[in-house]
Amino acid sequence: MFQPSKHKPNQKYYFDKVRAESLTRRVVKINNRNIIFGVEGPIILSEGKFWSISAEVENGRWGKHWIMVAPDLPIILRRKSCFLRIDSGCLSGILGDITCDCMEQFKTSQREALKKQGIIIYIPNQDGRGHGSEFKMANQRLMNDCRMDTIAVAERFYRSHDKIDIRTFDEAVIILQALGFPRGYKFYLGTKNPRKVQALLEGGYVVEDHEISTKKEAKFLKINLKAKYKFFEEEKRNMRPIKKDKFFRDRESTYTILAIGCVKCGENVLLYQKDGRGNLKRLYLNRILFPENLASLQDTVKNVKKMKALKCKCGQLIGLPMLHREGRLAFRLIQGNYTKRRHKL
Repeated sequence: MFQPSKHKPNQKYYFDKVRAESLTRRVVKINNRNIIFGVEGPIILSEGKFWSISAEVENGRWGKHWIMVAPDLPIILRRKSCFLRIDSGCLSGILGDITCDCMEQFKTSQREALKKQGIIIYIPNQDGRGHGSEFKMANQRLMNDCRMDTIAVAERFYRSHDKIDIRTFDEAVIILQALGFPRGYKFYLGTKNPRKVQALLEGGYVVEDHEISTKKEAKFLKINLKAKYKFFEEEKRNMRPIKKDKFFRDRESTYTILAIGCVKCGENVLLYQKDGRGNLKRLYLNRILFPENLASLQDTVKNVKKMKALKCKCGQLIGLPMLHREGRLAFRLIQGNYTKRRHKL
C-alpha cells in the first residue's frame, strides 16, 4: 500500500528531502503487477487544494494516471465512501472546443471532490476514446465537414461499432487498490460510462451513480451528448451484470471473466463469469454474460431436456447440456474443442 510522504516543511534539510523524493520512485505490488508512483505535490484552485501524485502500472497500456485527492489520502481512506471521477484526456476540450463538454465536466468534478471529499483519476493517454489525439483530431475534422455526430463519425472512421471506444479501466482500479482503497469501499461515481462501473465492480468496490451536469448548451454539443448517451445505454443493455449470489460467496467471492472460443475456427463463442479458483469443467447458464441469445437461456430454459448442445457458428461442438448436483443447468465442456482466455470488460 502506498504511504504519503511524512516530511514536513519545518524539518531540517527539508529541501534536501524533497529533492531526494523527486529523484526516486516508490513501487507497490498488487496481484503481481508493479504500480509506480511519482512525486507528490498540491494542485491549488481558487475553491481549494488537492493532494496530487502520478501513478502508472508497469508495462501497462495507458501510461501515467494523475491522481487528485481532496482533502488528502489518509482522510479519504478512513471513510467508507467518497466521490470518484475517472476522466479520460481530451485535448480539444482543454483547448476550448465547444462540441464536447469534457473540460466542463472535469471542472465540475473538481468542485464536487473539493466539496464532498473525493478523488479524481485523470488519464491523458485515453484521448479520442483510447485511439489518441491524432485520431481524435481526424474525427473532429469529419464531424465538422460532414455534419455528423461523434459516434456516427467514429463508427464509420474505424469501420467497426466495436472500435468506437477501446478504453479499459482496469489499470485505474489497480491504482486505487495500490493507494489503499479496500474491497467493499463505496464510490459515488461521476460518469455515465458502464465500462467504468464494470471495472470497479470487478475490483470488488461498491458503486453508486453520481451525475455530473454541465451548463454548456452549444447546438452541436447537444447532438454529440445525445449520441454518446445512446451509445452508453446500448453498452449497458449488451452487458449482463456480474453475479454475486450464494454460489459466488461459496467460492471465496472471487471471479474471472473468460472468453470461450472455438478451436476449429478461432471465433469467440461467449463471455463467462467463472467463480472461484480451479479448473473450468462446465459453463453454468446463469454465469454466461454475452452474447444475449446465450445469456438469456438462464431466464428462458428451466429443464435440461429443453437445452440444446452448445455449438460454435462453424458447427464445432463446445458443450453438452447437463444438470449439476447443485440444481444448476450448465454445459459440460468438451475438452480439446474450445479455448479460454482472460477477458477484461
